[in-house]
Amino acid sequence: MDCMMISSVNKINEPCFRNVYVDGLRLRMEVDCGAAVSVISLEMYEGEFDHIPLETCDKKLAVINGSRLKVEGQITVRVEFNGQRKTVELVVLRSGSDFTPLLGRDWLDLFIPDWRRAFGNSINQLVVCPDQIVSELQSFRRRSGLSGAPQSAEAVWHPQESLRFDFCEG
Repeated sequence: MDCMMISSVNKINEPCFRNVYVDGLRLRMEVDCGAAVSVISLEMYEGEFDHIPLETCDKKLAVINGSRLKVEGQITVRVEFNGQRKTVELVVLRSGSDFTPLLGRDWLDLFIPDWRRAFGNSINQLVVCPDQIVSELQSFRRRSGLSGAPQSAEAVWHPQESLRFDFCEG
């Protein structure tokens, strides 16, 4: 994903923009993996999408400094992006001025499911292969001379010896 490449540490990187078709209208959206949801301004809604009913939205959103954003509602739109077409929600925000629409994590997860891999795995995203766990534990017990079921975690844990798990794709 070329928009996630760092070209220099000496200058501020330009935002990553992608063209997304929202109900047939081409929008230039900024990719924002810090945004939980994809959003447009109320001004854009009123100018381009007011033919779509504004639905209530119970999401509570805030910016990085903790300031709350005013959520006007959400619209259900047909989106074409990354060679796929899906019906998704788009949150409408009231702000002091118009802003560039943001393509947030909700749409990234749908349209580019592996986007998080560019940043490496985190423990909550890993899936451990159950067969591998059993095999590693059996091997550990043989090396440790243990037999039967352990009575407690302390009975099997030896700090000087560690188990090695390679995480598999799930």
